[in-house]
Amino acid sequence: MIYIGIFSESTMDCISLIRVIGRYNLMTDRPFFHWDIYDKEEDWLTISGLDLIIVRMGGPLTLDTLRKIRIRDAQVELVIISDDKIPAKYYIDPEIRPLLLLDSFLDEESLMHPIHKLWRYLYQKKESESFSHRFFLGEKSIQRIFPYSSIYYFESRNKRIVMKTEKMDYEFYDSFLRMEQILPGEFIRCHRGFIVNVTHILHIDYGRHGLELDDHTFIPISKKYRRQLESKIHV
Repeated sequence: MIYIGIFSESTMDCISLIRVIGRYNLMTDRPFFHWDIYDKEEDWLTISGLDLIIVRMGGPLTLDTLRKIRIRDAQVELVIISDDKIPAKYYIDPEIRPLLLLDSFLDEESLMHPIHKLWRYLYQKKESESFSHRFFLGEKSIQRIFPYSSIYYFESRNKRIVMKTEKMDYEFYDSFLRMEQILPGEFIRCHRGFIVNVTHILHIDYGRHGLELDDHTFIPISKKYRRQLESKIHV
């Protein structure tokens, strides 16, 4: 679970952000994000135990306040959303070390790409803390271990399964039925011959009956599995 504190004087500013974050919670077996919105200045320097702080600049929240937040918690990841008067680059400061900078609050469509990248980064960071969250592939006397986040998809090909990873492809004998049983909720079947990792889905085009992964691979979607995919992704 990633704990997020959203700091903004106007909770209405956060609606698009919350909706986009909420979509990603639907993609895994358990909610990945938990967030709270704080609109009082005294909360900005006292809330602890957060993995990520998203700050909407403006009003009394200044660059000095960000420095104080960083001094109080050197490990927390920081996302800064600038106001309309000061561009995001103003906050590039070695004392603050923001993970991500955004110019003002964007609409939901514009937020999808930066939040997707943020989600993947936090997912991989959290995954690195859990050795059990791995896929084990035995090849004769060698056993290979893969973080799930490094796997893009599985493809059924010529009675074998091809596993596409960030670095290369691996082939092995198994069945998709067993794969569906052992893989975590981040993986979903979208076609008779494909199981995809939802953390890598960048865009779904139902008109073209397919989806695009963030490595620009296009994966087909069949009618049989479309409803299952829609219920999982909600986009």
